[in-house]
Amino acid sequence: MSRESAESAEVDLILETADGLIAAIEIKSAATLRGRDTRWITKLRDKVGTRFVSGLILHTGPQAQPFGNRLAAVPIDALWSQGGS
Repeated sequence: MSRESAESAEVDLILETADGLIAAIEIKSAATLRGRDTRWITKLRDKVGTRFVSGLILHTGPQAQPFGNRLAAVPIDALWSQGGS
């Protein structure tokens, strides 16, 4: 699936398994997310339906939180943390 196949949506990274399951990652420079920050990943989720398994929005804020159906917002520095240390 190409980056722009979901009606010219701009999703930073789309991963697709051999059997068609899809996960997506958005990277935001903001510490606080607003609904419009997830509009493209949400459009992709809605377009592909049950094939969409997960969407991750990486941000610069301090906390992880669910952000809608099959979407979660996670601090980008969590990629490098090891058990909170």
